[in-house]
Amino acid sequence: MAWLDLLLKETHFVETPKQWIYWSGLATISAITAPNIVVHKGAYKLKPNLYVLLIGRSGLGKGFGPSVASKLVKMVDNTRVISGRGTIEGIIKQLALVKAKENGSIPFKDARGFLCSGEFASSLYEAGHALTILTDLYDGHYNPTWDNTLKNSPIDTLRDPCLTMLSGANQDMFDITVDKSHLSGGFIGRTLLINAEKRFQSNSMIYEEGEAEDEVDYEKLVKHLKEISKLSGKLTWTSEAKQVYNKWFYPYREAEVEDKTGTHDRLNDHVIKVASCISLSRKTDMRIEGEDIEEAITVCSSLSNTARKVAGMQGKSSTAGVLKSFLAVIFDTPEYEITRAKALQKGYPDYDSVELDKVIQTLSDMKFIMQSGGGGKITYKLTKIAIDWWERKTKGKKVED
Repeated sequence: MAWLDLLLKETHFVETPKQWIYWSGLATISAITAPNIVVHKGAYKLKPNLYVLLIGRSGLGKGFGPSVASKLVKMVDNTRVISGRGTIEGIIKQLALVKAKENGSIPFKDARGFLCSGEFASSLYEAGHALTILTDLYDGHYNPTWDNTLKNSPIDTLRDPCLTMLSGANQDMFDITVDKSHLSGGFIGRTLLINAEKRFQSNSMIYEEGEAEDEVDYEKLVKHLKEISKLSGKLTWTSEAKQVYNKWFYPYREAEVEDKTGTHDRLNDHVIKVASCISLSRKTDMRIEGEDIEEAITVCSSLSNTARKVAGMQGKSSTAGVLKSFLAVIFDTPEYEITRAKALQKGYPDYDSVELDKVIQTLSDMKFIMQSGGGGKITYKLTKIAIDWWERKTKGKKVED
């Protein structure tokens, strides 16, 4: 079982939206492995560090994922965990500080760290100034050394900075914390905004005397994390992984998508970083495989639209247009059947995972489509009702794009 699946299983009883737990898991893997692992991209070496911000209304449980992630990363104990409220200067000083353990050994000398907090707005004092620096620190491959020079203060030098961030915010606090200059100034383009609007389930979590209580088995979860924390070096690509990535990459690169947040233009690196973490969730052979890329494309497909929506830059969408695009894709397949991953790949950039879900719900209500499988193996198949309706509508003509 992949570690991310184990995390979801161990937290099955909580109300927190599953996507928040999943992305908290990815951030956990990122924090533990990113300082020691790279993906070669020719012009630069990409580290799989992630900035993840959970977006949703208060009360949905944004703090649960970061609390689990923080505890697990502390148990692995191979990076700094920075939590609570502080200034960006304080964070920089922590990243620059080299500490020895009780036995005198120095576990690491680089500026690695995991910035983890349930509430993003409360974790940063003078956020506007802080976001500029966080934007710069994200790109560790461009900054092997990073100097912070303040008047009347000693110079803080960060060596090989590698920062992973996980936090949460509701829309109002996001608007207060992230000013207009950072919506299109690079920070949001580097940050994965994960939106949720409803709880995964309702569970009072009240137990009678003598009744077994649900709890997270942290010892079970930390075993694999300790194994991958020992890995270092270059992640390699299988031939299938390269083919899957390139099949998605070139249409994505050629698509004209207006996204002032910069998320769309950075989506290729986001996919690689996320695929790296997914691979490390499944195994320790340091190989990115086709299924890792497919899952990464699937979970990253809605990032650009979410960023624009949260940042207030979302244009009007057309459900009818999304429906037409999806039908064009599925009617062009053998037996009118397609996996969810393929539907998202072939439909990009006309629709993302959130829009696809709405269309699938509509088609299901109309008895036009059947869904089977689960997890990363969901498959859609048109019913005879849909096929007959489409043949009457098109009179045997091919579906037009």
